[in-house]
Amino acid sequence: MSVKELKEALQLNSTHFLNVYFASSVREELAGAATWPWDKEAVSHLGGVVLNPAYYGMPGHTNTMIHEVGHVLGLYHVFKGVSEKESCDDPCRETVPSMETGDLCADTAPTPKSRLCRDPEPANDICGLTHFPGAPFSNYMSYTDDECTDSFTPNQVARMHCYLDLVYQQWSESRKPTPIPIPPMVIGQNHTSLTIHWLPPISGVVYDRAPGSTCDACTEDGTFHQYVYKASSGRVCDSSGYWTPEEAVGPPDVDQPCEPSLQAWSPELHLYHMNMTVPCPAEGCSLELLFQHPVQADTLTLWVTYLSMNSSQALFDIEILLELKESVHLGPLNTFCDTPLTIKLHVDGKVLGVKVYTFDERMEIDAALLTSQPHSSLCSGCRPVSYQVLREPPFSSGLPMVVTHPHRKFTDMEVTPGQMYQYQVQAEAGGEIGEASPPLRHVHGGPYCGDGKVTRSIGEMCDDGDLLNGDGCSRVCALEEGFNCVGEPSLCYRYEGDGICEPFEKETSIIDCGLHTPEGHLDQWATQAYSYHEDKKKCPASLVTGEPHSMRAQNEGSEQSEDSLQKDNEIWL
Repeated sequence: MSVKELKEALQLNSTHFLNVYFASSVREELAGAATWPWDKEAVSHLGGVVLNPAYYGMPGHTNTMIHEVGHVLGLYHVFKGVSEKESCDDPCRETVPSMETGDLCADTAPTPKSRLCRDPEPANDICGLTHFPGAPFSNYMSYTDDECTDSFTPNQVARMHCYLDLVYQQWSESRKPTPIPIPPMVIGQNHTSLTIHWLPPISGVVYDRAPGSTCDACTEDGTFHQYVYKASSGRVCDSSGYWTPEEAVGPPDVDQPCEPSLQAWSPELHLYHMNMTVPCPAEGCSLELLFQHPVQADTLTLWVTYLSMNSSQALFDIEILLELKESVHLGPLNTFCDTPLTIKLHVDGKVLGVKVYTFDERMEIDAALLTSQPHSSLCSGCRPVSYQVLREPPFSSGLPMVVTHPHRKFTDMEVTPGQMYQYQVQAEAGGEIGEASPPLRHVHGGPYCGDGKVTRSIGEMCDDGDLLNGDGCSRVCALEEGFNCVGEPSLCYRYEGDGICEPFEKETSIIDCGLHTPEGHLDQWATQAYSYHEDKKKCPASLVTGEPHSMRAQNEGSEQSEDSLQKDNEIWL
C-alpha cells in the first residue's frame, strides 16, 4: 500500500488537526515528507506529515518531526537559494539575508547544505566566490546533525504564524492577532522625542476579526476585497470532472501560468483527446462569476492563466453584472497568461458579478478579484486593531502605551539623550493580545536606518533616507543585489552589465570583469580539440580552444546561404 492509498483508506481530514503518518514507503527513502500549506491537499485527507519509521528516533533524526512540521507551516530549507537553486540567474538565489529570496526569511543567512555544526567553508563555483558567515547551522530547517539544531528564528516563527492564521485557522478557536514580524523602526527623533513606526500583523488583517464579520477582507482605507463566491457556465463540463466552473471560485491556485492546468475553468470538453476540441458556439463560451457582497467597485482583476489563440480574440467581452439585472459590456480586451488582467471600473451601481466571453475553447480562468472603492459600507463597522508599545526601561506609568494611530506610529516624549531604549509592539483585538514583535534597540540621539547617514557601526551598508525596498538600499539599510550605493544620503545604481569592472565586483561579475582566477590559482585553456563528429566548415571542434570567444561568420562579399553560419556567437555542441 502506498502512502496515498493509506491516506485514502483512513480519510483523516486535516481541516481541524495535523495528521502525522508513519509509513515506510516515503519516496526516495526520505526520513520524512510534508504537505506545503499552499498545496490544495493541505487541509484535505491527503495533507499532513509522513515519517519513515526506519529513521524516526534514530541518531541524527530525532528532530525530523519538527523539521517536517516546519514545512507544513510554510518554512523552506535554510539552504534554499544556495544549494537549492536552478542557476546563478535564479531569481530565488540568495546572496544576502532577505525576505524576498532564498528561504524568504531575513534573519537566516545564506548557507549551503551542510551537516557541520559551524560555518561552511567558502565556495568558488560558477556563480563566483562565496563566503557564508553566520550560517544558521543550529536551525531546525537545516540538514545539520541533530546535536546542534535547536531553534527557529523570529522571522520563521512569524511565517509559521502566518500560515496558521491563513490556512490552518480552524486548528485553534483563538482569535488572537498574529504577530508583527519585524522590529519597529525609528523614523524620527529630536532632543526631546523619538518616533517609531511598525508594520501591521503578518496576516495583514488590520481590524478586529469578529466571527462571521467581513472585516478580514478590509484594508486600512476601508477597501473591501473578495474573490468569486459562485461560478457557472452554460458549457457542458469535461466528462473527466476537470475544468469545472468551481475551479474559478476562491483565490488563484494555478502553479504555472501559461501552461495547461487542472486547477482552472476551461471550455475544453476533451481532456484526453485534445484533437477532438469542440469549438465555442457563435455567441462564444461564457463563464459567469458571482461575488457574495455587491459593492461599489473600483477594480476587477482576472487571472487568465492559459491561452491558445490571439488574446484579443480570446477575451472578446466582459459583462459587468449590476444589481436590478442591469449590466455593462466592456468589449474585447487584451490579456496575457503570465500577468493578471486588472480593469478599472467606471460603472454606476453595485457590482455583483461578471460574465466572461471567449472564442478560445482552451482558455483557462483561475480566479477573479473584485475590489471596492475606499470606505466601503462593509468595512464601516470594523473596529481597528489597536497596539501596545512595550518599552525597557518602562514608561513612567509602568504600563504599555496603547496606540490607535491608523498609520501605526508612536512618539515617545519620555526620552533622555544617550539612554538605550528597547521597544516591542503587540497587536490587540477582541480582548486578546498577540505576541510581541522582535525588539528595536536604540540609543536616543544615536544614528538609525533612514537618517540619510551611513553608519557602519550599526551595520549599515547604505542609507538613502527612506525605508523602501527595491531602490538599491533596502528598508534595513542593506545593499540590494545588483546595486552599488555612494554618498550620503546614498545614491544607488545598478552596476551589473555596465561594462565597468569595479573593484568590488572582480570576484563576482563575469559580465563586467570576466572570469575570476583566485590568487595562487592558474587557469589553463584547451589548445587542441578533436571530435569524431565534426563539420569543420560549420562547427569546427577548434571553437572550444583558447579563452571563451565569439566567432563571426565571414561573408567575403557574398550573401550567406541558408545552410551557412547564421549566428554571431557560436559554441561547439
